[in-house]
Parts: sequence; C-alpha cells; structure tokens
Amino acid sequence: MTVEVQWDNPEQTVIRFDFAERWTLDEFEAVRKIAYQMYDKSPHQGMFGVLLIFPPRAFLPENILSIVRRQISVKHIRTGMIVVVSNNSYVKILCNMLVTVYRPARAVFTQTDNIEEGRALLLARLQAAETPNK
Repeated sequence: MTVEVQWDNPEQTVIRFDFAERWTLDEFEAVRKIAYQMYDKSPHQGMFGVLLIFPPRAFLPENILSIVRRQISVKHIRTGMIVVVSNNSYVKILCNMLVTVYRPARAVFTQTDNIEEGRALLLARLQAAETPNK
C-alpha cells in the first residue's frame, strides 16, 4: 500500500499515516475510512492527534492544497491536531502556504521536520485539551 495507517501509541490517542513517495487521493481516502473506524473503536474518549508522515522524496498529487482544505473540512469530529512530518522543502512550503491562506487550518494544522517533535506537539495539545479550565 502507498498509505498505511496505525496507532502511534498504546493509549490510542495518536494515529499515524505513513505515505510512500507516490500516492493518490483515492488511496488516502480508503485509508482515512479505516482510520475513522479505528477512532470509533478506541477506548479513548477524548480528542485524537494525527501524524502525517512523508518520506524525504515525497511526490504530492495535483491540487494538493484543495485536497487538504477538503480533508480538514471533513476531518473526524474528535481530531484535535494534525501534524505533517517531513523535511521535504516542497511539503514545508505547501504547509506554510496552507496555514497562511486558509484560516481554519491554523487551529489544527502544523508541520515539523521530525517525528519526535511531532509527537511532542500532539501530546502537549491533547493534554491541554483534556485539562479542565479553572
């Protein structure tokens, strides 16, 4: 498969999508449906974090910004944050452009170069979401 999905932690609070160098929107859509089933079966009742992990030589489908805008608008209701993990310059530019021109992306979408930083960002956001306001 060109896109794979799995839990990133045993608590089932972070889900990860691992992308091959080349993938299609149809392939991602099929895996996204599996991820939503995983959410619904998880014992975790709070918000989820998402890691989108791209290889250094990732090739993105045409109209990727439109695709991402649509994906954000149909994201699972319990998705709290989406972190794109890639050190690919093209991916970084597109992520920066997305959060600059598409306001709803700013609240849930960010990019980092490595998975450890991505995990840390997600876990901090999830902990903050579960901490009651005083």
